[in-house]
Amino acid sequence: MTDQGTVQATERRGSNAPLRALLLVVVVAAALGAAFLLGTKSPVSIHTGTASSAAGAISIEADGWTYSVPLDGVEWVDSLNAWHDSDRPACLPPTGATRPIRFGAVDVTAEQLSWRAVV
Repeated sequence: MTDQGTVQATERRGSNAPLRALLLVVVVAAALGAAFLLGTKSPVSIHTGTASSAAGAISIEADGWTYSVPLDGVEWVDSLNAWHDSDRPACLPPTGATRPIRFGAVDVTAEQLSWRAVV
């Protein structure tokens, strides 16, 4: 014969099994989602500053930093959202222009030196 208390305890444990399984699935999905978001975070930070261009250089003053922009191999998007690569940005001609600009940069550290490279 079965004890009535044992049957009721077994029924209660059995009724929680689907809830526990659902909770486990939710926790695992949340953990995987968080790991994905953390793993795909871009190291590029977006800044707005004042760019100055000359024949041999382009620099940008922003956030207390001076950024140097490479003159060749630059990839950029113009005001019409057209993609350009390997040429100087048209908005920064070699004529001494100064203008506001939005750009991306990454933090770089090598040999105990740190800088922000324009990307």
